[in-house]
Amino acid sequence: MTVAGTIDAHLGDLADVLADRRGPERSRGFVAAFVRPMGQARSAGDASADVLEAMAKRRRPAPPARLPAWVHKRLVPFAEAAAAATDLSGYGREGLQGWFVPPRPTADAVRTRPLLIVAAPDATAEALSHARAVQRQGRGVMAAVAAASEADRRAFAEAGVKLRIAPSLESFNARRWFLFLRKLRPSAIAPVGLGRTPLQCLAEACRTAGLPLDSDGAGIG
Repeated sequence: MTVAGTIDAHLGDLADVLADRRGPERSRGFVAAFVRPMGQARSAGDASADVLEAMAKRRRPAPPARLPAWVHKRLVPFAEAAAAATDLSGYGREGLQGWFVPPRPTADAVRTRPLLIVAAPDATAEALSHARAVQRQGRGVMAAVAAASEADRRAFAEAGVKLRIAPSLESFNARRWFLFLRKLRPSAIAPVGLGRTPLQCLAEACRTAGLPLDSDGAGIG
């Protein structure tokens, strides 16, 4: 490389190059050092193929191991804070579950954590009936509905069932449902009276949070 300090010097360098007054040795040195460092006698295609084959034979690094449960527990508050400030609706199950969401509940977790019944606003009476059936089995149970009347609230309170106001499934927001389920931490989700589209949205929320969906009612029993 030739650097000129002034425009006149630069024009002089250009004139020398065009007139070929510097000779071919300078160009040959540049080609040997930069353009063909492996030698001009060797095919550039062969050299490129050798490099690619060598890279392919290298041992790939092992994928990162899943974080231990105690690390998950400490990361959850940071994940929820990040989720509260970021729209996670475009993230799939792997993106959310891989780091911040623990694996599916074990048998011990199913016995100790309550079942969450998610009901349509017009199915609160049916949801309360199912909740009482779960209570008779000796299991914990909660209920969630997008809207509830004062009478509904009193009925659930008298039955000893916590009633939560859930995000809407009609205008589904994955981030809100992720945070809602992470806060309640149920053992499983049981839908009651939901239509096809809300049920599909609820299934997506369960997949995102790593929770089983008891769509056949086996957990209500």
